[in-house]
Amino acid sequence: MDNFFTEGDRVWLREEDQFLPGSVSSCSGGVVVFATDYGQVYTYKQNALTRQKVQPMHHSSVRGVEDMATLEDLHDGAIMHNLYQRYQQRQIYTYIGSILAAVNPYQPLPGLYDRPTIELYSRHHLGEISPHIFAVANDCYRSLWRRQQNQCVLISGESGAGKTESTKLILRFLSAMSQHSLEVSCRDKTSHVEEALLESSPIMEAFGNAKTVYNNNSSRFGKFVQLHFNQKGNIQGGRIVDCILSNSNRVVRQNPGERNYHIFYAILAGANNQQRAEAFGLTRPESYHYLRQSSCTEDKTINDSSTFQDVLVPSAMQTMQFTEENIREVLRLLAGILHAGNIEFMTAGGAQVASKSALSWTSELLGLNSEQLAEVLTHRSMILRGEEISTPLTVEQAVDSRDSMAMALYSQCFNWIIHKLNHRIRGKEDFKSISILDIFGFENFEVNRFEQFNINYANEKLQEYFNKHIFSLEQLEYNKEGLVWVDINWMDNAECLDLIEKVSNKLGLLALMNEESHFPKATDDTLLEKLHSQHSKNPFYVKPRVAVHLFGVRHYAGEVVYDVRGMLEKNRDTFRDDILNMLRESRSVGWMCFQTGGIFMRLDFVYDLFEHVLSRNKQDTLKSSTKHRRPTVSSQFKISTTYLQDSLHSLMATLSTSNPYFIRCIKPNTHKMPDQFDQTVVLNQLRYSGMLETVKIRRSGFPVRRSFQDFCSRLNLASCVLQIQLHGAIQSPCRRLRVFMSIHVVQDGLQVFLRESLEQRLEKQRKQYRRLLQCIVVIQKNYRAFYWRRKFLLLRWAALTFQKRLRGRLARRAVGRLLEERLRLEAERRAKEEPGEEEEAIRPQEASQVEEILRLEREIQALQRQKEQQELSLTEASLHRLQRLRDQELQRLEDEACKAAQQFL
Repeated sequence: MDNFFTEGDRVWLREEDQFLPGSVSSCSGGVVVFATDYGQVYTYKQNALTRQKVQPMHHSSVRGVEDMATLEDLHDGAIMHNLYQRYQQRQIYTYIGSILAAVNPYQPLPGLYDRPTIELYSRHHLGEISPHIFAVANDCYRSLWRRQQNQCVLISGESGAGKTESTKLILRFLSAMSQHSLEVSCRDKTSHVEEALLESSPIMEAFGNAKTVYNNNSSRFGKFVQLHFNQKGNIQGGRIVDCILSNSNRVVRQNPGERNYHIFYAILAGANNQQRAEAFGLTRPESYHYLRQSSCTEDKTINDSSTFQDVLVPSAMQTMQFTEENIREVLRLLAGILHAGNIEFMTAGGAQVASKSALSWTSELLGLNSEQLAEVLTHRSMILRGEEISTPLTVEQAVDSRDSMAMALYSQCFNWIIHKLNHRIRGKEDFKSISILDIFGFENFEVNRFEQFNINYANEKLQEYFNKHIFSLEQLEYNKEGLVWVDINWMDNAECLDLIEKVSNKLGLLALMNEESHFPKATDDTLLEKLHSQHSKNPFYVKPRVAVHLFGVRHYAGEVVYDVRGMLEKNRDTFRDDILNMLRESRSVGWMCFQTGGIFMRLDFVYDLFEHVLSRNKQDTLKSSTKHRRPTVSSQFKISTTYLQDSLHSLMATLSTSNPYFIRCIKPNTHKMPDQFDQTVVLNQLRYSGMLETVKIRRSGFPVRRSFQDFCSRLNLASCVLQIQLHGAIQSPCRRLRVFMSIHVVQDGLQVFLRESLEQRLEKQRKQYRRLLQCIVVIQKNYRAFYWRRKFLLLRWAALTFQKRLRGRLARRAVGRLLEERLRLEAERRAKEEPGEEEEAIRPQEASQVEEILRLEREIQALQRQKEQQELSLTEASLHRLQRLRDQELQRLEDEACKAAQQFL
């Protein structure tokens, strides 16, 4: 062993199928002591150690890397150790190619998400600076133009891993980029969309999130947000698609240690005394059955009063165009749901209402007739042969009717809020879109029921989408195109999904649940018996040996045991037509004076919620258009397996048309404590999410694919494009590309496969090339300006010189003509006079002046001839100097000639 490690070396120690990072503490006397980075100490005899037991650690694992695709040590321990090192340094983000791994810090990190950070990452490509969720959002934003395709971001992870916060951060970055791209002239016109998107998050969280065992702000619905961008890059609209309330059952029942939706506690904590007590008859959370049954009504980490101020005060809701009347209607409905939960029943020839006060408050708040409400909750009305038959219900059936009504009210209120939000952010859809999916995370509690089964089924579908894009389609494309490739084994969850959805000759778990729900005498025990008899031999189905109410499923994230009790009841449709008709008739109460500060309030809000809801026989009692009809009541108000399955398939179809980005949120511990890294918890998440296989395929694979024409045109490789033969082999330039750039070029399809790191380098080079082009353009612009200005100045000097010479010549000719005319006139005048006197009258002074003028003209002509001869032999600089001197001399002579001529005239 001394041959390959010594004391102080960094090594990997293999313990129980796990590689532990450590150092050799001592190596003497035939005994070796290892100290791991996680605090364990192991002692071995030196002769018992092998290279399989102890492996040297590569320097990339010693220092840690920002992109785990560059790790040389490829095993789960290296990945976890890299995340651990960065977590200790408060670096919570790590890349796996373009995939982002985010470890929840469970504490705020100063300066990590402020405005300068957004501006920093908006100026850099993915991989240029340290990993960050803003870098993924920026690359997704830029890909709208680079790929000319819709983009989507899938955020996955366990409950409490930070998916909701990651969604809000991406929305914040995209809103900032949109605001930056807006022109000043249209800023006031479109900036409301970004503001509305940010304001919608707290509203949806208040109505759709709740405290669970592992997460204080767990999303109990699937939020799929689409943002529509225009060509200039700003958000011009959006919508919330397939916003499925995963568990409206939470309104009426919660598991121990959990709470109802945040909004109920926010009303009780934030509303003033007049609203809470006088208007709505509300007191403390412990007074309501729908809030106290889990024995958890308060949480010190949740500020319910702040939630009320952020969501329900008018100033906060104005951005989303909720009026004060809308807010009062929502408050009144939520208060009515709480009072409905306090309606108790007793047996007296059938179920009878025992709590008149709760019944009175419920009917008054919802605008219902109290007697009619009591009748509907305790009796079932049916039409048989044209006659209405009323059958009394048992106490258990009356409780189910009450709970189904509460769930229907909350579900429709939630849908109405989503409709209002969509109306607020609606806009044009004329370019591309970015979609963000934040869906409830995988859950495995001590007691798992119908809700956990549906949530984990949805996560199985998302994992299938991840596997399909990262592993299946990727390797299939390599083999199809003839690339030299060794397939990577990965955990396929297709068989688990077959167990849930369908089995070759048997009904899947979902189909069995739906089938049993249609039998009136079916019970949870009969359902469990069918599940065992149909699937006990399936390797992904678990049949416990002892427990009589349990069955298990081996999900991709591990084995989960479910309690079958209550599954049939939750999957059945207990919301009857007579309850629906009663809620539709709430408008018949009309306008009532409801004491809220002397304000009259209308009580037809409930009627509006159920106006277009179909009855069980799918016949709308109102004359509404067919295109406005909605699904059946059971599929709306309960998370029925059929509705969930259809919704997930629709969601997957939408995602398949977009280019995906993946963010894997990791939970460092189960106690929601900062600075605690539980290796067992993290390793389990890494294994079931296929992180090691993802690192392998991102390291050796070619996830970026472009057509060769697009690749060459984008990188300005015109020489390559000219030498391509559409049906022939790729010529030498392509071979050189493959040698120097490590790319694969498909011969037949003319397709280029690139690694993500190479594409990032090429994009960086392209960015630098574009900057260089800009510099070249600036230099060319200034040189052309200098060249043409110099030429213009020379032409202007030549024109002025020509004009000056021409004007001088014309002036001299005019002077000569005037002199000749004067002399002719003088001669004629003297001829008329006496000859003797004329000759004597000529004064000597005039003769001398004429001679002087003629002499000056001769000198000017001589100087001009001399100038023209010397100009041919002088340089340009000398020419300019001599020209100035001669111009001055000529000007002096011309001035003297003009002066002499004037004196003569």
